[in-house]
Amino acid sequence: GGYQIAYNLAGKKAKYKVVKKAGTVSAWLKKLKKGKKYTVRIRAYRVISGTKYYSAWSASKTKKVK
Repeated sequence: GGYQIAYNLAGKKAKYKVVKKAGTVSAWLKKLKKGKKYTVRIRAYRVISGTKYYSAWSASKTKKVK
């Protein structure tokens, strides 16, 4: 299992990133461009018998990267 992150700059199409461990989510978010506002949401997934099952998306949050 792991996590899928949907992120985008205001007015742009969302991009997706898959990470395997919870600790790498925050490390990955720090790599976004400084000074820009991003809208981010996340969901967990688990693979069972070769099929991916996803949780619901979290609430969207808009934050400016410091």
